[in-house]
Amino acid sequence: MFDFFLLLLRYAAIVRPMLYSNLVTGARSSAMVASAWAFAVAAAVAPLMGAAGFRYAPPGRGCSVSWADSPGFSLTYLSVACWAPTAVMAYCYAVILKVPWWGAGRGGGGSGGVGRGEGEGRGGGSNGWRII
Repeated sequence: MFDFFLLLLRYAAIVRPMLYSNLVTGARSSAMVASAWAFAVAAAVAPLMGAAGFRYAPPGRGCSVSWADSPGFSLTYLSVACWAPTAVMAYCYAVILKVPWWGAGRGGGGSGGVGRGEGEGRGGGSNGWRII
């Protein structure tokens, strides 16, 4: 989950760089860390509370969750911990990869906001540069 939240920070920094300081505040960062810890505790405590059974691992390594005995817990855990974050990560990385190729929706070039003006030359009182 920590990687998931780091991805969200990376997404905000790359896709919305001018709004990053407004989007990523100390309170939101603290909430992300707290929610990641809460998820980890919930995922670890759920089998202990009876959501899933435990089975002894034969080579003497201890006990592990028996996924086959609790299909409801298994599907819930997979959807919340694996499939949903993976779908969000795929979307975020697709948008992040689009930024340099398409210029974040500014018409291409990935120039970062500064580009050559249309039809502007190097002389005649204009330096040929404009802010987009």
